[in-house]
Amino acid sequence: MSNIIASTQSILKGHKDCVYNLSRFTTETNFISCGGDGLVIEWDIYNTDMGKLIATTKNSIYAIHFIKEECLLIIGENNVGLRFINIKTKKEISFLPIPGQLIFCINSYQSHLFVGTSSGELFVIHKGSYTIEHVLWNSHKSARTIAINPLKNHIIIGYSDNFIRIFEMYSFQLLYETEAHSNSVFAAKYSNEYLFTTSRDAHIKIWDTAHYALQKSIPAHMYCINDIDFSPDGTYFATCSMDKSIKIWNAKNFQLIKVVDKEKHTSHGNSINRILWFTPHTLISASDDRSILIWDIHFYALQTI
Repeated sequence: MSNIIASTQSILKGHKDCVYNLSRFTTETNFISCGGDGLVIEWDIYNTDMGKLIATTKNSIYAIHFIKEECLLIIGENNVGLRFINIKTKKEISFLPIPGQLIFCINSYQSHLFVGTSSGELFVIHKGSYTIEHVLWNSHKSARTIAINPLKNHIIIGYSDNFIRIFEMYSFQLLYETEAHSNSVFAAKYSNEYLFTTSRDAHIKIWDTAHYALQKSIPAHMYCINDIDFSPDGTYFATCSMDKSIKIWNAKNFQLIKVVDKEKHTSHGNSINRILWFTPHTLISASDDRSILIWDIHFYALQTI
C-alpha cells in the first residue's frame, strides 16, 4: 500500500436511524445529511459538537439535493413527494406529490430537476413552476442513480434491472442502453472523460463517454458498492460499501491505494451508504450505524499497490 494516512477527525451522532445521504450546503464548510428518521441536519466540519435541524418529515428520506445558486433545498420524502425549501426564508415554498413511491435520487441541470423513483420512472420537473413536464418510464424496476454529462447533454440513469440508460437532455430520447452489471446499479458519476458505475454486484465499471464502451471492470468490494465520489481535483476517487469499508483509488490508472475499515481504523460498524469528498483532505461518510464520520485524508509519495 502507499503512504496514505486516513484518520477519523470527528464522529457525528445526531440521527436516530440510518443515514442515507449527504450534500454540500450553503458555505464551504457545511453540509447536510438525511436519513430514515426523516430529519435533515446541517453540520459544520470545523464545529461538529452540534448539528442544526433544517427540516423534519414524517417519512424516511433517501434523497436530498441542494442548489446553491437558488438557495433551494429539495427533499424527497418517501411515499409522499418532493418538498421545496427556500433556505434564506426557511420556509417550504412548494410541494409536489409523488405518492406511494420511494424517491431514490435527485439531480438538476439548468432549469430542470430529475427525480428517480421505485417505480422505475424518471420525473423531469421544471424548477420555476415545480411542475412535472415529462415522465420517462423504461424499466419496471427502480431508478437508483442519476448522472449528468453537460458536455454531451446526456442524462444517465442506473436501474435495479442492472441496466444503465442514456437519454438526450432536451428531447429525452433514449440514446443507448446496456446491461451494465449483474445486479442493481447504485451509483454513477462522470469524471476525467469516463463514466463510473457501481453496483450491488460489488464491481466498479468504467466506461468511455464517446460510445459508452466498457473500459474496465473491477471486483472492488466484498458486497454492494453504495456510492462513489471523486477528490476535488479528480485525481482520486473513493468507494463505500455494505462491507463496512471505504476504498481510495487512483483515478488515472484505476489502481487501489488505500483500504479504510473497522479493523485498522475507527470506522463504521454497519453498511456505509454515502460518501462526500468535501475538500482535498476531507472525506465524509454516512452509515446504517446512524453516524457520520469526517476523515482526514493525507497523501505522501503515492504509489499504487
